[in-house]
Amino acid sequence: MKRATGIAGQFFKAMGDNGINIFAIAQGSSELNISVVVDKKDETKSISALHQAFFKNDNKAINLYVIGATGLIGKTLLEQIEKQYAYLLDNRQLEFRLCGLINTRKMYLDSQGIDLKKRLNLLEKEGKKANLKSFVNSIKALNLPNAILIDCTASADPIKYYAEILKASIAIVTPNKIANSGTYEQYLLLKGLSKKHDAQFKYETNVG
Repeated sequence: MKRATGIAGQFFKAMGDNGINIFAIAQGSSELNISVVVDKKDETKSISALHQAFFKNDNKAINLYVIGATGLIGKTLLEQIEKQYAYLLDNRQLEFRLCGLINTRKMYLDSQGIDLKKRLNLLEKEGKKANLKSFVNSIKALNLPNAILIDCTASADPIKYYAEILKASIAIVTPNKIANSGTYEQYLLLKGLSKKHDAQFKYETNVG
């Protein structure tokens, strides 16, 4: 740290961007190390976030979970990601990693990433019976850094879980209009949670 500026900033930004709360901080007098105390549930997530920030190449891994993965919107989105995967990696340094799929019948999760070309086959043949609550709980339990939930449905069911998803510092992207066309209080709650937990709530195709 004594020979390079911004190391501490990079360290704490990686933690903050992933909603990891730090309870205690210690910096060695040699300026060669930073030690922090975090909740045990955030241990793996912290290590992953820091390794990506300091020790991996310049690519940023984005972990995606898709609700409505086989509907028209979800299917089209995943086809676009598959086609653009190499371009995004080479030109934007973004590695999109599909970690979870769910439709009305089946769900499938893999923290190491699901092969985009085999996604439908894996969902159909190896997927478990769909249960949205279980799917959301699994996403929270995996606790991966740079996680985004994409709700490609027009259903009210996923909306019930938006608040707890944002509280887990997982971003939400959705064309689902229901969350933003209900009560104003609900809209303010979701926007507030997004800001508080540094989890983006993106709904540009919505009209409330």
